[in-house]
Parts: sequence; structure tokens; C-alpha cells
Amino acid sequence: WYYTKSMDDGYKFLVEYWSNLDNDWQPLEEYVAGTDFQDKTLSESTILFSDKGIDVTSMTTIRLRFECVAGSNKDQVYLDDILLEGERTVVIDTDEPSATPSSPPSPSPSAHPSSVPSPSPSADPSSPPSPSPSAVPNSVPTKSPNGVPTSEPSPSSVPTESPDGVPTSEPSKSPASSPSAMPSQTPTSSPSSKPSQESSAVPSAAPTFSPSAVPSQTPTNSPSSKPSQESSAVPSAVPSFRPTTVPSAEPSAPPSKALTSNDICPVDRLYPPEKYEILPYADTVAGDGVEDDLGEISSLAFATHGAGRYAYVVSDKSQFSLKVIKFTDDATVTNVLKGQTTTVANYTLNGVSFDNDDWEDISLGPCTDDATSTAYTVDQTCIYIGNFGNNNRGGGYVQRDVLKVFKFPEPYFDDIVPLQNQTVDVATIEYRYGSPFRQDRFIDAEAMFVDWTGVNGAGKGDIYIITKGGCSNGVGRIPISEHKDLAVGETSAQPYETLPLLLDPNSPTEPRPPMQLDITCGDGPFRVWQGADMRRDGQLIALITGASPPRVYFYPRLTDQTVEDVFTYIYDGSSDPSSTTCPFIASTSYGMSNEKKHEAVAFVDAAGTRYADTSECEGGGGCNVPIYFYDLIDPLDPNGSRTPPLVPADQWVVITADDFEGGDHLGSYTVGGEHAFPFDDQTRACGADWSMQVRIHNGVASSFEHTLDQDCSAFSMLRISFDFLLDGFDHMDTLFLELSLDGGQTHYIVADWARDVDGISAQRVCYDAEVVLLASWFGGRTNFGSQVRLRFRTSANALNDKVYIDNIEFQGHA
Repeated sequence: WYYTKSMDDGYKFLVEYWSNLDNDWQPLEEYVAGTDFQDKTLSESTILFSDKGIDVTSMTTIRLRFECVAGSNKDQVYLDDILLEGERTVVIDTDEPSATPSSPPSPSPSAHPSSVPSPSPSADPSSPPSPSPSAVPNSVPTKSPNGVPTSEPSPSSVPTESPDGVPTSEPSKSPASSPSAMPSQTPTSSPSSKPSQESSAVPSAAPTFSPSAVPSQTPTNSPSSKPSQESSAVPSAVPSFRPTTVPSAEPSAPPSKALTSNDICPVDRLYPPEKYEILPYADTVAGDGVEDDLGEISSLAFATHGAGRYAYVVSDKSQFSLKVIKFTDDATVTNVLKGQTTTVANYTLNGVSFDNDDWEDISLGPCTDDATSTAYTVDQTCIYIGNFGNNNRGGGYVQRDVLKVFKFPEPYFDDIVPLQNQTVDVATIEYRYGSPFRQDRFIDAEAMFVDWTGVNGAGKGDIYIITKGGCSNGVGRIPISEHKDLAVGETSAQPYETLPLLLDPNSPTEPRPPMQLDITCGDGPFRVWQGADMRRDGQLIALITGASPPRVYFYPRLTDQTVEDVFTYIYDGSSDPSSTTCPFIASTSYGMSNEKKHEAVAFVDAAGTRYADTSECEGGGGCNVPIYFYDLIDPLDPNGSRTPPLVPADQWVVITADDFEGGDHLGSYTVGGEHAFPFDDQTRACGADWSMQVRIHNGVASSFEHTLDQDCSAFSMLRISFDFLLDGFDHMDTLFLELSLDGGQTHYIVADWARDVDGISAQRVCYDAEVVLLASWFGGRTNFGSQVRLRFRTSANALNDKVYIDNIEFQGHA
């Protein structure tokens, strides 16, 4: 069954199929508005492959895809009760004397067996690439700040996955029943007005805005990803140092089909993130010989065991021990915090002093690439600590020509007692930067990862170091051959000379760092790389920028690609056009005034479904920043796990509504500081004359928030809709929407909108946004309580980076 809305004559939607015979999508049927159907009419359709001359008898796998080819995101197609059936053919051997079996009856919708399994993408390595929202062309914004239409949207092709479920019976249909069948992932209907009564009856599970066909964020994270109660139990045993093997959850072999970025890149992340308070943030007992100060965290890496409950941490301070922290859920911790982290072990590196050292990153990876190693077994995982910080910071530090990476097998600890002090022997890998790295200066670095898998039998265990600074910096590599036989307690016989992997296509003697989306070193703003990690299947790399403001970029690794290929293809565009940085880029919180140096990023689990980041905390121990956990939305599941129910427009209750035109022009809100204020300029408003301006990245000072607590104790759902206009925003400058449930003391991030992500790019154009939240997403609540406040905050590059917010409507539903 299908139903369309606002589909002009000539627009169409397609049905396509993929099979193991063609290994590509093939046309099956098309439906053209005005010819095959009339808009706003419920219709039924049946397609027989045999009528299309398609022989299915040799097919072992088949998948369907439904694709809309229309003009903008107001042109919508709704499909329901999609049934894929096959009729079994019985071949009878007439020479066989046995009784002739009866042919089975042809299946009908009402008799379709529910036990027939649908093909599983994970079980079929030859499955076709799944369509991803990243492939959706962005629509052209259609209204100017004063609300006058400026242009028509450009046509877009929106690939859509078919449902996974197979209904056991087909309900009766009538046109009157069609609205209830409409999906909840519906963008706002028009950029030129507030949502209509009709469109508001279909709330989305994520913030939406008209100029893009893809919702920008999907709130909250999946309950299935939360650590089990068992894993959070307090451990009791001293850690043993038996070898740790790579987790069984890691794929045993790469898929047979050629991967594309749409198969690998995360589509988005779920909100709100889980936040864990870091305890202790300061040294507990001074002079006790145990450095448990977790100030200035510059890197973290999650243990390959312990269900994501343990992480290794290095500090940027003068320390020479590796910390193990444990994440524990705490039911007594209210509101925004999920729990706490505590230091449960300190590993002092034997023979390593901090006289002239600077630890900047930590990674996990294989100890060796094969069984020929004389120092490690092929199933061992090693910890790598990058001692390659080398900036000219003074204080007696002497910049170095020879840098180091420490390596030792990962200890095994299912259960450990807090504050266990162990001394471990390490292998010391020495290296230097060779030409064409600049030889007239010392080179600093803060980002490193280890290749978990390699490609075609080569490269597994290679160490990659991304240097920091200007355009003369790049990516260095230390091959596994340099350290697979270097046992703990040993040091490299001579420093390995690493050469840059990336060279400027326009100047082949100049090294270059990886691009940031389509921004190259030398473009503004290009932010230096300060942290890295690789997913354990080797298919996704995460890099984080450190400041102004920090962001996480994801890089897909396609079939048969080396790491060098990943970054080279992205940089010069000369090879595989499908190999690019992922369109989704993750903003960092930047919510506290000194939460600015986000230098740590790491995948949490073996499958890479979660990642974490944290700030070094500008000013050292002067602040107590949390560690954030985010669930990534897989391209095979672009809607995530959260879809709010449909609510008719007349069932929403207005809590506050502000257009900032009257009185003090603040309405229900109060500014947080000097970088937020009402602004009188019709060219910046999305309604009449006034709007709220917010700029730069100065924490609370770059925000405005509800003045009073809003009583939402009667509501289990909230909806926030508003207009916003960018003015001067640079690449990845971000607007955050935050929710407080304790009167403004702490805040959840519930959505963000960043320039160059999900179609937000045009300056001085009004975008519509909408967010729908369920109370159950916030710690299993049944309602939102009586101390609710909204806060709007920017994280932008400079003082002239501004966003104007208008027409905020805050509603609730019981």
C-alpha cells in the first residue's frame, strides 16, 4: 500500500531489487504522479517478477529498495504492509514410481508464514551497499530572513531501505486510515513557515530543518548499549599479566563484497550522551607515591575486555604511570551524570622517567602480525603509549630529535582492586622524522593509532603518528617489522626514520595532514589533529581536533585500502571518488568555560558502535570535566533505536512561545553572558524584527536559557521548534540545544546543528528545526518533572561567528 503527499505531477518513486546474480540494484517498477497515481490517495500495488521477465529461480539472495525521486523534502511517499513472497515450484520425475507429491498452495498475504526469516545483512557478506542518508543531496533553502521565498528546491533522490519485518496478515485499508500509517521520521514541511497542523501531527524522532532531507540528530542512546549490572560490580582480584587476545566480537575476515563509504560511515549519533564524572580529579594523597591525579587527560583507550567498563588513560602532566579507570553506574547520581570513574590501577613503566618526556596519546593494537615474532604471540594485544609531545614549552624541557613509543602486552583484569600499583617492563620504539618532514624545526605530535588488521596480509600492527602544527606536518608510519621482535625491556637499536605518507599534490616535496571534510591544510579554519583511534575491524578511523572548537571526523577504510590509501584518496581525489571523509562530523560539548581542549577520542567496544571523548581541561586541574559516551547510528539502521509515537497537533500543550518582539525582547529567557543578547534587525530575524543573537564559544556566556523552571511533570513528551539563521559561521561551528531537569544546574545535550553537516551551509538563510523528546530517554523517567529549562548555546570559532534564533515554541504532551 502507498500514499503520497505534495507529490507534483511527474515526480515518482521507484521499486528496485538486488540479487546475487546482478550484484547491483536493478529497476523493478516506477510510479509516476499524475499518471500512475493521484496525490493524497491510498493505493495498493502488486508486482510479479515473472511479468517483468525476471527469472528468480537461480537467485539465492534478493533485497528490495524503495526510492523517491522528487523536488524537495515536502514531497513524501508513505508505504506500509510490504510483503515479499515466493511461490515454490515442484519438479516431478515422471519415471519415478513413487506417489506424486501435491504442489503446495500459492501463498497469500493472509496466509503468509511469519516464521520465514528475512535475509540478515550481517549474515550475507555479499549483500549490496545499503543506502545512507549521507547520499541524499541537500535541498536549496527556500526562504530569506524576512520569509519571502527565494528559490525552488533542487531535485533530490532519497534512497530508502525496505522494512525488515514481514507482517503475518494484511489489515484492511481505507483512505481514512492512512495518516496513522505515516512514519514518524518526517522533516518539517516548509522552510517558509512554522509547521502546519497537518505536518505537526507527524513529529520526528530527531531535530529536523527544511533545507536538508536528513534529520540532523537523533536523540539519546540505545538501552541495549548500556553496560550490564554484572560488569559494573566492584572487582576484587589483583590484575594478572597473562596475554590478552583480540575479542571474539571482532570480524574474523573482511566481507567479500567491495565496501563503500555508505556501508561504513556512521549516519549520526544518539542523544543525550552518557556522562561520567572523573574521580578523583586531583591527587588524593600528596606524597604517597601514587599519582592518581587525572587532570589534563590527553588520551584514553578502552580495554579489549571488561565490556567497555575499563579504559587506559594518560595525562599531559608530569607523570610516568598509566592509569586504569573504571566506569561505574551510580543510581544516586542525578540528572545529567550516568555515573563515575575511579582510578583502579596504576602501571608504572619500568626504567622510564619523566625528565624530558611528554606522553600525548595511547592506542591498542596487535603486538605482531604473524607467528614469526620472537617476542610476542599472534593473539596478543599490546598497549602503545606515544611519548612524542615536543612543543617548545620551556620550563627546562629540551625539544627532541628522537621520539619514543612505549609498547607492552595488555594486562588481563576481569576483576581488580582499586589502586593496584604494578611495575611493567616495556619495549621502547625510537624514531625520528625524515625528509621531507621539515628538518629545520622540531616536530610535535599528539595523535596516534595502530592498524588492527592491515590489508592483504600487510600492515597489521603498523603505528601511525599524525603530527601537529602548520601545513608542513603530516602522517608518519612505523612499520610492524620495526617492533614485532622488540621484546619488553629492549630499546630500538637505532631510531627508525619515518617519512610522510601524504604529500601536497601541488607541491610533492611538502607533507600534509589529513583533510577535514573538504577543507585542506591552509584553508580556514583548519584545526590541528590532537587525538586518534581505529575501530578494531580496521574499517573506521576517528580523528579529533583539539581547539576552536574541537570536532571528531570519521574516515572509512574501503576494501583493499591501506591506511595510506585512506588519507591519500581523500586528500587529492585522484583515485576512488567514493573514498571520502564521512559526511557526519561530531561536535564536542565545549559547554564549560575551560572545556576547550578535547584531545582524547576512542572507540568503546570491539564493533565500534560507541565512542567516547573528553577534554584535557584548559587550566589543568581547575575544572572537573566529564567523559562523554555517544552511540553511533549505523548506516544499516539510519533511524537508530528511538522513534517517538505520533501525536496529533491539537494534543500538544504550549509551555512557552517566544518571538522576541515585545517588552524587553527576552521573552521567557535570560542571557548567560555578554555573547548572547536580543538583536533588532529584520535581515537577521526569521519573523518580524527581533531575534536572539548568540556567538563564539565561551560556555555559559555564549548561551541563553529559560529564566524560570517550567513545570513539565504532566508531560512524557516534549517538542521544541524554532528558526535559526547563521551569520559568519565557519566549517563545523555549532549550535547546541540543551535540556536541564534540575533548574539549570546541569544540562543534557539533546541536539546540535553544525555548519557543513546535513545540509546546513547557507549563511543568512532561515532554517526550521524541531526536536521531540521522550521522558523515558532520560534515565527511564515517566515525566520530565517540575524544573525543566531549555538552553541554546553556540560553539563557534570566533567573535564574528553568530547564530540568530527566533520563534521558539516549547510544547508538552502527556
